[in-house]
Amino acid sequence: MHRLLLLLTIPITVLASPDPLPDGWRLPTQAEINAVPMRSWSETKFLRVDGDFNSDGKLDFAQLVKSENSDGEGFAVYLSNPTGYEWQVVQNFMYKKRPSNPTLYMGLDIAEPGSYKTACGKGYWACKEGEPEILVLNNLGVAYFKFESASSIWYWDNSKDKFKQIWISD
Repeated sequence: MHRLLLLLTIPITVLASPDPLPDGWRLPTQAEINAVPMRSWSETKFLRVDGDFNSDGKLDFAQLVKSENSDGEGFAVYLSNPTGYEWQVVQNFMYKKRPSNPTLYMGLDIAEPGSYKTACGKGYWACKEGEPEILVLNNLGVAYFKFESASSIWYWDNSKDKFKQIWISD
């Protein structure tokens, strides 16, 4: 008996941004990255995640960024659209009255489709209008977290054509 072996080759491409980061933002320095030892737990150092966040069949990516003008940090998504790609600064967190510190406090990870009990659903606070006790994530999202502290999930809301945030822990 002969067996036919069919190999499907699916190209896996890491999307590189040909466009510069949004004005006022830069990539983290090695000193900022190394300041949190737990980053070594991830091959990507929790700096970047790739996925189809707006469910259009095209690969997007989220990247941690640092402010060029302050001690702030956040993340931006290189997001596909009908005419190509563009950067969207999704989270912009500026620290107030802190001395300059070469630490990058936050991390990124993939939030897989599934059900997540939210912070209000866990009883951290009363759920506000539009804040569910359980987040049902149908597509990939971005987990944005402070190491050993607060975390949220950012996900694409097709009805509003933008990212939304839901807190998972405080």
